[in-house]
Amino acid sequence: MPVSGLVLTLSRNDADRAAALTALDRREGVSIGEPQGHRLPIVVDTPCSEDDRAVWEWLHTLPGVLFVDLVCADASEDAPAGAARRTS
Repeated sequence: MPVSGLVLTLSRNDADRAAALTALDRREGVSIGEPQGHRLPIVVDTPCSEDDRAVWEWLHTLPGVLFVDLVCADASEDAPAGAARRTS
């Protein structure tokens, strides 16, 4: 199950920002952190890579969200059985 830590940059427009926060709060698999000005940390935890991709696409089109920055991601449990893991 993919898990991503993201930081969103939200609109400075109060109505747009409030609408984005409401939509994020209602979206399954999204946990909202404490806002830091116009930046909002979130965690996306989905059952599979297809659902993860759908959330990413949704975030990039969500009114009130200006930028989506990836902080960390872990999809290790989503890898197919027997898939080789690459290490540095």
